[in-house]
Amino acid sequence: MSHFPAFFTRAENHRYQASVPAGPVTYGLSAAGPNVMLVTPPEDATGALPLYHISISMDVLSPRTLVTTIRRGGTLDGPFVAEFEARQTPARVKIPDERVYMRDRDHLLQDALKKSRTQIRAETYGWQLARDDIIWERKMSLSERGSYTGYIVRDRQQIKVAQVRKAPSRRLPGSRYRQTHLLEVTPEGHAIFDDLLVSLLIIEQQANLH
Repeated sequence: MSHFPAFFTRAENHRYQASVPAGPVTYGLSAAGPNVMLVTPPEDATGALPLYHISISMDVLSPRTLVTTIRRGGTLDGPFVAEFEARQTPARVKIPDERVYMRDRDHLLQDALKKSRTQIRAETYGWQLARDDIIWERKMSLSERGSYTGYIVRDRQQIKVAQVRKAPSRRLPGSRYRQTHLLEVTPEGHAIFDDLLVSLLIIEQQANLH
């Protein structure tokens, strides 16, 4: 039996079926063009398809605003998952009207994602649109920068659901995609995969734009 979600191998991957693997699965965040990134399946997943398609475009009427769109599957035509805005501003300038659209609802970004604390070695963020609140720890040390650990809080217990680390920038054997990060998702994390990915992308974009 395959150890990764069954819907990866479906020829008709537009028919999304939430499936939970028996153990943690490591995916690639892979550049597929100037403005496109894919969440690619594990290297040993023969014949599997990308899980998510992530694209960035510019708001024509507001050139400093970037719009990120996440769709299921490996193409721009896949089912819509979420869309959010990010503006290029100095770190000290707060943008009160940036928004995220997900599950047919529009949210202010400042209501969906809250930065709870900053320490020397890590920043902590809380994502509040999932069934269980997601906590992301973003590592700040030079050796770990770009690394994250994700948790959910349930019954006052922290449960690890995801881990992100930088990968050697390389092309996978027989692939045209260049892998930049590795995303490990636990069985509990697969149930909230959409929220994990969207919140992670928002945090990393905010950190780099500001």
